[in-house]
Amino acid sequence: MHNPRPLNPNPGTTMHKLSNPYRAIALAAALTLSASASLAQAPQFPPPEATDPVKLELMKGFPPAPDKTVRLATVLKFPNGRWAFHHMRELGPTVQVWRGDEKPSVMRAAPQDIGALKFEDDKGGKTTLADWQHATYTDGLLVLHKGAIVYQKQYSGMAAHQPHSLWSMSKSFTGLLATMLIKEGVIDPNALVTKYLPELKDSAWADATVQQTLDMTTGVAYQENFRDPSSGIFQYLHAAGLLPAPPTYSGPPSPTCW
Repeated sequence: MHNPRPLNPNPGTTMHKLSNPYRAIALAAALTLSASASLAQAPQFPPPEATDPVKLELMKGFPPAPDKTVRLATVLKFPNGRWAFHHMRELGPTVQVWRGDEKPSVMRAAPQDIGALKFEDDKGGKTTLADWQHATYTDGLLVLHKGAIVYQKQYSGMAAHQPHSLWSMSKSFTGLLATMLIKEGVIDPNALVTKYLPELKDSAWADATVQQTLDMTTGVAYQENFRDPSSGIFQYLHAAGLLPAPPTYSGPPSPTCW
């Protein structure tokens, strides 16, 4: 390995050059301290089994114990989300979008045991689909193949009929459906998005095209900086009631929390 040139913290003074053995030791010590500092700064999450809302008895009983109660404003307090993300309609006002006149498609089942499927995880180690779900605090997983359900699992007390918060996955589903409709000629990607969503005419999307919106290149002034309380993500969380609004908050009123 190439030995880097030592940096002089005081340009006006002379540094004595270390011999190769001492330089190697100093470099190793510096790298060790750097790695230790990185590990110290990395968030340490509790083991998944310690966050199971069923075992923790979150929202059990009527009324639940104060320290087991989950409210809209405490959804993001870990591990409350493991219960709340499939109970959001019980915590705040929501709107159920009508599916239209068509009847829902009947999904046929063609189950396969793919829980033992092995692959490389983000750390370069080998894991299985079943172990990966456990390690990533998975609430549910549904795998479709050629129109059939081949694998379906629910955890943390979630049932198959319960809707789960999608968060940014909503963009993926919307983008996929929009792309299919563009391919079929139903939607014009070069048209203004207000052609299909006139409710956006007075918003920052008023002059954006469908394609620009799908590409997320509209230039909307929004920052998702969780270290800056004044960033757009905090304005969203306060408006949605997911975080208590500070006294200085002047945005839209938060929904009622119960």
